[in-house]
Amino acid sequence: WYIDGLHEGKHVTEQVTLYKPFFKKGTLIAFDDIFMTPDMAEMWHGLDDVLSINYKTTLPLHFTGFGLVQIK
Repeated sequence: WYIDGLHEGKHVTEQVTLYKPFFKKGTLIAFDDIFMTPDMAEMWHGLDDVLSINYKTTLPLHFTGFGLVQIK
């Protein structure tokens, strides 16, 4: 899954909530621009609350932050 919304934490959270029923073990979720705005960084650091399922993350992969999540 590739999540690249309006660069607003609320919008990304709504997308993740909508798609979460489809996330199965092994699912990869790519988030773009997780550090572009303070709101997006807050969303990234609050993924526990958004996903509420077991996952692991990578370090951001470029200067505005491209983050990967894998559902365990």
